[in-house]
Amino acid sequence: MGADHEDKNIRLSGVLSDANKIRIPVNYIGPQSALKDVELNSTDLKTFDILILLSGAEPQRSILEKNILDKFRSSTKKIILVRGSDKKMEVKNKTISVINFAFGKELKTLIMGADTLICRSGYSTLMDLHILNKKKIILIPTPGQPEQEYLADYWKEKFGVEMISQKSISGSKNFKI
Repeated sequence: MGADHEDKNIRLSGVLSDANKIRIPVNYIGPQSALKDVELNSTDLKTFDILILLSGAEPQRSILEKNILDKFRSSTKKIILVRGSDKKMEVKNKTISVINFAFGKELKTLIMGADTLICRSGYSTLMDLHILNKKKIILIPTPGQPEQEYLADYWKEKFGVEMISQKSISGSKNFKI
């Protein structure tokens, strides 16, 4: 089974889910997301400027966290950071709220309430964002993970999202929010 669209024109994963060279039958079941059937009430939603979803293996997760926090050190925007870690950390900017982990209803509420999302370009994350119809996205592929680099480039070209490399965040003039 392929968790994407069979039609290449609307496919979310580009060639990564291409079944042309597979010798067994493949059925495409459409994009999948653990958040698809999570129900929200209108009272659950709170709007804010930026949601930063961090994930992935160390040390890359911590490197990205440090770079992003440095970038938003003096921001006046309302930002929520979902760290993907329970290691102790202190944030000096009072406009940044920190959550160690978010799943299910809490995660969907955060995604739906954010004007802009900053996150990795992992396949599952992209499926969640597609299912929830999020458009204003900045993707930061994990260094050394070619599938994330491919997906970030593909989504930039196909869906018009922004993409920036992790190493270029600090000091980047292109990283504007």
